[in-house]
Amino acid sequence: MVASGPTSTQLGLLAENLVINALIHASHGRLAPFRPVADDEGIDLLLYDKGTGRVLPLQVKARTRTLKKRGSSERGNIVHFQVREVALRQKGKTRLLAVLLDENATSITAAWLIPLNQMERVARKRGENFVIRPNRSIKSRDRFKPYFIPSIDVLVAKLMQEFERFDASFPPMSVLR
Repeated sequence: MVASGPTSTQLGLLAENLVINALIHASHGRLAPFRPVADDEGIDLLLYDKGTGRVLPLQVKARTRTLKKRGSSERGNIVHFQVREVALRQKGKTRLLAVLLDENATSITAAWLIPLNQMERVARKRGENFVIRPNRSIKSRDRFKPYFIPSIDVLVAKLMQEFERFDASFPPMSVLR
């Protein structure tokens, strides 16, 4: 059987690579993403800030298409993402980075950065998953608007803010030097 396109696993890997490349480039090398050897808790990337020595776990979810408009075959602005409930075990500092890729999975067209500790508040529970359906329109006023990231430069700035919120004494900078 000939494949008709990337599998969901392959699409996830493409998305992670796009995110890695974009973060390194936009941060001018300050952010260094690493992949965990085992992804059994939903952590896809560990983002290391070379300036502070701090680490931020990211779960990356990707889609290449929006949902179809109700009663139509035309695509709308709503994007469907699912997060496994098991991922919420690591909800302390872990962030969900949900990305919409273009249909060829070669670029990021929209993104949302959501702390996992807020997922139970903003997502809908469906079985063993939490579902979010943000609107990709810049004009949207949905509940995901505070998490919407209009560009990679804005994503890097938000991530740097996240690092600044962490305890300044961990890790001790004297140990890292």
